[in-house]
Amino acid sequence: MLSRKIQLLIIEDDIDYVDIVRMCLDEPDSMGLKFEMERTDRLEVGLKLLETAPFDALLLDLSLPDSRGIETITKVIEKGHDLPILVMTNLGDEHAAFEAMRLGAQDYMVKATSDSRLLKRAIWYAIERHKMLAQTENLIRKSADAMIVIDAEGVVRYANPAAESLFETKTSDFIGRPFQFPALAGETKLLKLAADRTAEMRVTEIEWKGAPARLASIRDISGLQKVEQLRAEIKERRRLDELKDKLLGTVSHELRTPLTIIKGAIDNLYEGLAGPLQGRQGELIGIAHRNLARLSKMINNLLDLSRLESGMARITRRAFSPEALVSQALEDFQSTSKNRKIRLEAELSPNLPDVYADPELISEVLVNLVDNALRFAKSSVGISARVSGERVVISIVDDGEGIPADKIGDLFNKFVQINRSAGGGYKGTGLGLAICKEIMDLHGETITVESPPARARGSRSPFPRRWPARPPSPPEDGRRDEPARSGGRRRGG
Repeated sequence: MLSRKIQLLIIEDDIDYVDIVRMCLDEPDSMGLKFEMERTDRLEVGLKLLETAPFDALLLDLSLPDSRGIETITKVIEKGHDLPILVMTNLGDEHAAFEAMRLGAQDYMVKATSDSRLLKRAIWYAIERHKMLAQTENLIRKSADAMIVIDAEGVVRYANPAAESLFETKTSDFIGRPFQFPALAGETKLLKLAADRTAEMRVTEIEWKGAPARLASIRDISGLQKVEQLRAEIKERRRLDELKDKLLGTVSHELRTPLTIIKGAIDNLYEGLAGPLQGRQGELIGIAHRNLARLSKMINNLLDLSRLESGMARITRRAFSPEALVSQALEDFQSTSKNRKIRLEAELSPNLPDVYADPELISEVLVNLVDNALRFAKSSVGISARVSGERVVISIVDDGEGIPADKIGDLFNKFVQINRSAGGGYKGTGLGLAICKEIMDLHGETITVESPPARARGSRSPFPRRWPARPPSPPEDGRRDEPARSGGRRRGG
């Protein structure tokens, strides 16, 4: 119940009936409702009062000196006054009261009735019903979906603001006109609003102002369609990537056997085991031997990457010395660095602790990184190993041209080669750094790239590649790791 008094306006020209209403409202009862009432006998005056003072409800006589019949309530509604209306009518004139309720009145009272409790309850119920209807209308008005009410003849009777936005048309242009997208109740259909805009419409049977009608709920699904289309494209790209990777893995595996046979034959010829070669024959076999080595490396890289990406690769962790790993790399690349006139040096912190990882896989990472650095260096390549917190960090730095900032993110992608011409004409697959990334992901560790802004040609532009290798404590049972699937974004170089 309201804690304050209910403010009523009664527009009634029969002063005797007004006195009866006043006495009924003043009579105390268990409901505890209190009323204050203001009265006028002219509709014109009543409309002005509604504009200047707040009222909780309106008691309206349909037969007034300046207005008669249904047009009386029509005038009130047309003025846009949003409050509950109780129509007061004479006995036998209920038909007019029903029509008034169809137009928007909340209830009606027959003047012959003078039941105090019935009058108060009717006013209270009218106020509460009006609140509930206002809440429902507010939900419809604020709905993100377009809501349009269509009568039995297919004419629009209501449209919310979202309909204006969706159809880019004012509400006044909707109401009173045939709906341009007819639909049956219970039907769901797609509407083509423009070349790039599609909406979904659902139709429900309702009652609107006492008459059968349909409510069309319309939602713009253009954005949703674009998202679904993008998802489909991404799914198709993934499917094609999987097919490509599977094809590469299969082809590479099938090539290994004939390649091994060809390599054995070429090696025998190159080493003179099948007899001495004459002049140009030696040159041709030398060319074949070098390119066969390149081909073998490509196929091995493809197989390694396919195995790592498949999730079936296993790592066998054990403690080993990072110093021994770096020393082995120096020894392996001494000849290559001398031939290219590049100084290869190492700087190791004293008392480096052992790391716990798969030494063969980590060695493959280091070999790929050093090989890559030697191809792009101008005069020097440095390998350093130091302790950083709880990890051992190995860095490879060369004095090459550096990597453009917008290209660093692509370095570890498959089949990507950046600054290829700077690598002395090297023709690789662009898989070496992708393999490094997969191996480090498999260990749960990282590999990163840093390159300062480009400087003048010939100046030092360090290109460090860091990867931490400080492992967890080894399992007590010494078991091999379970298969691990690398989940990070792959890169390549």
